[in-house]
Amino acid sequence: MSGGILTRIHHFSLRNPSRFKSTKQPSLVERRKEVNGGKWKELEDLSYGKRTMEHREMLKKTFMDLRRVLEKNSDMKLNEIGSYAVGASIPSSDLDVVLIPYANDEDEERIDEFNRKMKMTVFRQKILFPVARKLEQARLVKGHADVLLHPKVPIIKGTTRSGVRFDLQIGAIDTIYSTNYVRLAFQLDPRQILVYHWLRQQAEKHEIFGGRHNLLTSFHLYMLIIHFIQATKIVPVLLNEYALHVSRACYWVDLIQEFRNGKNTVPPLYTREEVETWAPALIEGFLQYYGKIDFTTKEIDVTRGIVKERRTNQLLLIEPFHDQDIGVCRVSNGATLMNKLFEKLTKSHC
Repeated sequence: MSGGILTRIHHFSLRNPSRFKSTKQPSLVERRKEVNGGKWKELEDLSYGKRTMEHREMLKKTFMDLRRVLEKNSDMKLNEIGSYAVGASIPSSDLDVVLIPYANDEDEERIDEFNRKMKMTVFRQKILFPVARKLEQARLVKGHADVLLHPKVPIIKGTTRSGVRFDLQIGAIDTIYSTNYVRLAFQLDPRQILVYHWLRQQAEKHEIFGGRHNLLTSFHLYMLIIHFIQATKIVPVLLNEYALHVSRACYWVDLIQEFRNGKNTVPPLYTREEVETWAPALIEGFLQYYGKIDFTTKEIDVTRGIVKERRTNQLLLIEPFHDQDIGVCRVSNGATLMNKLFEKLTKSHC
């Protein structure tokens, strides 16, 4: 990467060290630049470094292999969801996909009926086991595909022969809508991918991240970021300007590809080479915004990019694809945890 903040290096002569050693001590600002320069480089590598991009190519190949097998002679369509789909995957990421039945049917009522039946164990067995066998017969998976029938969302887990782990859901169309929502935001402003990785590191450090332990998940962090960029007018309110990109669940319209083809007026906003210039300021703005919010008395309306008064000890993130009264986050004491997190992060960045 060219340009950016360079770490200061002093050269020493073996014959006369003091001749070349700087006698001036670096200022506090300079020391912070040196530390932050390494931090931004780490975030950049995590977001789109060589290992990350190579792993994304492996995820892409796995997705295409799964699609080739599962869509053959079928009315189902395979869609990517999760971190790979939104552009935030890292070298340790799994591939998350969802198989949608009746993909050529414009009436989603059949899909809704399918999802209602998926609440029954017998129906789950009828649907998931044949899909798992299909993957095994195509020799896509190493060993056997594991069918998990009893979680709230049933899933097929497997590992390809090249070592890529994947989780496959069936019928959960809402996950495609919400994935497209995040993907849209991250394509409009790719800088937010670094903000996400930074925020996730902080949440893990302060032990409030991990869906298996009823803590924050990636989707909660995505929603905090999307609310921030809409509320501060970095991007327009997404559903006002780009509703079609979110509503067409099975046919994602790629903004960047459309721009390259001359069909869209939205260019990529920032280049990767600018990361050390804008990343610190962007994260500082993120902290300033949320540092002023008391999550126990506020509802974060992600959909409209506004904040409303509402006393609660739950973290209320209201977005288009979940219950509009209770929001997407059911983390116990989520509001208090979020207040503590931003209090600590604000102090550490002062």
